[in-house]
Amino acid sequence: MTENNEQKEPQTRGERHQETQQNTEQKENNHNQMSKKKKTAMIIAAVISVIIIIGGSYFIYHEISSAKKLKEEAQQEQQVASSQDLAASKEAATASKDVNEAQSDDQKADKAEQSAANEESTAASMDKATSAEESDAQRAEEEAKESSEKSSSSAEKSDVDTKNLTQAQLTDWVKATVKKDDTVKNQSELTYQFVAMNEEGNKYPLVKVQENGQTIQTYRVNGSGELQEQPEGQSDWQTVTDSYYE
Repeated sequence: MTENNEQKEPQTRGERHQETQQNTEQKENNHNQMSKKKKTAMIIAAVISVIIIIGGSYFIYHEISSAKKLKEEAQQEQQVASSQDLAASKEAATASKDVNEAQSDDQKADKAEQSAANEESTAASMDKATSAEESDAQRAEEEAKESSEKSSSSAEKSDVDTKNLTQAQLTDWVKATVKKDDTVKNQSELTYQFVAMNEEGNKYPLVKVQENGQTIQTYRVNGSGELQEQPEGQSDWQTVTDSYYE
């Protein structure tokens, strides 16, 4: 029994040694396999990293290129817009200049028109003044002529006996007197009616000055040969003159 145990023990140790060795080898194999797997995983990871880096770099390059292209396009568009703005500004400046020139031309035309109107007004005023002067001169000449004629007539008629006037002489004397009266209007429309002495109970011969059939004044020659006037509606007689004229 003991011998069998002693014989068995060395086998068990050998088995154990062998088992240990196998275990060691197994562990080494496992370790090597693990190392290989780790290396493989690392290689794969490295490859994936490289791929990712390359892909990322391409993506980044593509994005950078795209951004750069977009930036260049934006700059070009900005340059085009700036050019268009500059052209528009030039056109606006040209249009503003044209407007200013047109306004200046209008102002010049207005000034010229105003100047012409002023000159025309001045000329009209001068013509009016000249006409007025001519009219005044003509009136003065006519008045002087009339005064001269009256003076001459008065001088010529100074020998007329105003106490013994004919109907025509009395009427002419009244007409000349009315003509000198500026208060009597529409003298061309007046009529003169002679009334003989005692015809209407009158003491002296009369001449009635009428307008539209209505007596506005009455004249007579009194016993002293004086021409007297009686306005219509009044009873008093007023001496006008004692010098005969026509």
